Amino acid sequence: MLKTRFPKTFICTIVFVFGMGVSVLLEWYFKTVVLKSIFSEANTMNPATAVCFILSALSVLFLNFSSSKALYSIGRILCCFVGAIGFLKLGAYGFSWLNIGVDKFLFGA
Repeated sequence: MLKTRFPKTFICTIVFVFGMGVSVLLEWYFKTVVLKSIFSEANTMNPATAVCFILSALSVLFLNFSSSKALYSIGRILCCFVGAIGFLKLGAYGFSWLNIGVDKFLFGA
């Protein structure tokens, strides 16, 4: 059962965030520059951020369709992955010795 007052808006937002993450990963794979950068002057979205978009959308989906404890647990684990990636990225900006190259795992960004 969906636990929200606006189910259509909620589902559309999940699909949009998931779709943006997938499209950016596909563009990194095929080396195009259409959606990696929304504006021509802006920096491109790195693959780690696109993976976090996908994991966040799946986490919110699983946490709100908590009919089974397994899906709810998977949603919490995915949420922890997103938090860990964010923590590592912030640590890399704050402390140069903490930079373990989270961005370079996928495409060598």
